[in-house]
Amino acid sequence: MKIQVKRATKESFKKYGAIISLENKGEATIDVGIVKFWAQQLGVDFGGEIEIGVLQVKKHPMVFSELENHFKTPTLMISLTGDFILPLAPCQDEVPAVESIEALEIKQGELYLMNEKCWHGEVYPTDKEELTLLVFLKKGTLDDDTVYEKLSEECAVEA
Repeated sequence: MKIQVKRATKESFKKYGAIISLENKGEATIDVGIVKFWAQQLGVDFGGEIEIGVLQVKKHPMVFSELENHFKTPTLMISLTGDFILPLAPCQDEVPAVESIEALEIKQGELYLMNEKCWHGEVYPTDKEELTLLVFLKKGTLDDDTVYEKLSEECAVEA
C-alpha cells in the first residue's frame, strides 16, 4: 500500500487530536509590543503525573508494517530540530485497515497531541539526517499502555 503525504493542519489533525501551528495561532491574548502570548492553545488531561522523554530518530526508509497504540493515554510531541512525516490511523480499539492510514507532514516547532487510542507509526525525518523530539506521556505509559500490532500488508510513504 502506498500512502501520499499531506501537510498537517489543525483541521486535518482533529480526528487524531490537536496540533498547535506556529503559522496560524489566531489573535494574541496579550500583545504589548515586545511580548506576545497566545493563551489556551491546547488542554491535555494526562490523568496523573507525566514524564518527558527525548526521542532521536535518524532518516530511514519510509516503510512500515505495524502501528503503535496507547489505548488509555494521550501523547504530546514536538520536534526541536526538523520536519517529519507521521503515519496516523483512526483512534479505535481495532487494528485499522491500511486504507485508513494517512501520512501527515509536521513542521519543526509544531506541538501535536494524539488522543488515546490513536494508531500511529514511527517518525520519518524529512529535512535533516536526525531529529530530536520531546515526548510527553503519562508516567508508566511505555510499560503499561503501549501496544504494537502488525498490519495486513506493508505500507510505503511517498513524500
